[in-house]
Amino acid sequence: MSEQRATTSPSAEAEVAQPEASVERWASLVAERKADLDDWYQGWDEATCSGLASAAVDCNLMLSSASFIAQTNDIVVAGASFEEGNTYLGAVPDEIADLYSDTIALTGAAVEAGAAWTDAGCGIGDEGDCIGLAVEFERAMDAVKSKFEAWSPYL
Repeated sequence: MSEQRATTSPSAEAEVAQPEASVERWASLVAERKADLDDWYQGWDEATCSGLASAAVDCNLMLSSASFIAQTNDIVVAGASFEEGNTYLGAVPDEIADLYSDTIALTGAAVEAGAAWTDAGCGIGDEGDCIGLAVEFERAMDAVKSKFEAWSPYL
């Protein structure tokens, strides 16, 4: 007895289609990042930190962790619209396109502000204009927090 098997190869059209991108999926992605950012802000507030108090050890450490949070937010949120990426959700729905665009602009700005603070050596000492850079970084994180809160109607 011989066993017959189909030996067809999948065509380009038969490849697995990218998932549909619903507003709910995008909002869920942002909600996860917002939760992490809210946790960071809770610690920031409990330590009574501000950009002006960035020389305090605990506040300095909080800003160092904020740099990683900013990078993660940007990678996850912006990466979800990168069609060739592993985390691609699909096209951004028109309903949230402007909100999404503003969000990734602000996550990118927070990454840049965090990098400026880190590159100036502020995470390991109080060199140069660390207070000014810390205030700019804090403002950038505040802007991301506000934009994440603008997603509330969809969460």
